[in-house]
Amino acid sequence: HYIINEHILPKVTEDITYAMIAKGEYEKVTGAKDGDEGSAAAKSMDGYETLLVKGKADAKCKMNFYKDAVDVRTLSGKELLDYIDGFSEAISPLFAKDLPIYCSEQFLKKYRQADFEINGKYTGELVGNALRFSKFRLVALESMYDSAIVFATPKRNFIELVDYSAAGACINDIQKENYKVKIFGEYSLSVGFAIAEAVFASVPDGYTPSEAVITDPTAYSGKWVNGGAAAAANDEGEGA
Repeated sequence: HYIINEHILPKVTEDITYAMIAKGEYEKVTGAKDGDEGSAAAKSMDGYETLLVKGKADAKCKMNFYKDAVDVRTLSGKELLDYIDGFSEAISPLFAKDLPIYCSEQFLKKYRQADFEINGKYTGELVGNALRFSKFRLVALESMYDSAIVFATPKRNFIELVDYSAAGACINDIQKENYKVKIFGEYSLSVGFAIAEAVFASVPDGYTPSEAVITDPTAYSGKWVNGGAAAAANDEGEGA
């Protein structure tokens, strides 16, 4: 029970959040045989960020893509505020009714900082992170960490399908043999949009969500090294 509840299930949730549900990109496995190792979690499905990127490149896709899209990670200050205002104001009035604009947690922080810098205070937290003089509101998703994308769609249009059993209760068999314990679990997960025409997205060219999946925590910001690397760097400095 300890292994399942404290190690396996939390890791399943972590894989879903950081590798699958937003940034995952499906990779078809060919020639696999019984007993072969399965594909990595990040390659088992297309996440919603990947669906947006692929949709922009698909001439038949009916989703709406902002013509003036830029990488929102590069914005700050008044430029950031003006960009989000322009993005939201361009959305059809048919959908502009308390519409969430989904973004990364990092972007929401930058928006708060920019609003405070320009206007001397940030009051959005009191009204659900609503944009000033607007019915739109920013909704940060943990799975969109460091994303270059922002997109808006009604909450009921942004769907997640879980089959067989929820990921948090996916263990369906435990087999013991001598000192070996085999734990079996199964579930399926997919995400998407019910009505493509109700999606409005700012997707910059050149952004590939699957390349942003965190695989090495120390390399995430480039500001950390493991102990051995730090010691080697110090030795080189002393030698010089």
